[in-house]
Amino acid sequence: MQKVVLIGANGQLGSELAKIFFDHDLVPLTHADLDIADAKGIEKVLGQHSPDLILNTAAYHRVDECEDFPARAYEVNALAVRHLAQWSAAHQAALLHVSTDYVAIPRRCLATALYRPGPEVC
Repeated sequence: MQKVVLIGANGQLGSELAKIFFDHDLVPLTHADLDIADAKGIEKVLGQHSPDLILNTAAYHRVDECEDFPARAYEVNALAVRHLAQWSAAHQAALLHVSTDYVAIPRRCLATALYRPGPEVC
């Protein structure tokens, strides 16, 4: 039986995925269990569980907070995913990262006709 780590297990998508993977060796993780922006924490927690599959549904998605704290949003939504991918590759674990097509455009950029989403500042 595959061991599945579900990151973001208490979120909307995570709680639904937990229902689907009920017949697997499921390890549901919440932010209280793992801060995915902490590379050492990823190494420690995933190392304890040795998953075959990692499902990542965690994200920093509060748009106003993302605008106010862009560095934190980048840590959680980009760098953390890189850490998960690196851990997965090093330990032969599959990784499924779920993101959305929703793009938050900073308020200060709304007047820019050709805004391109990215880490740049308008």
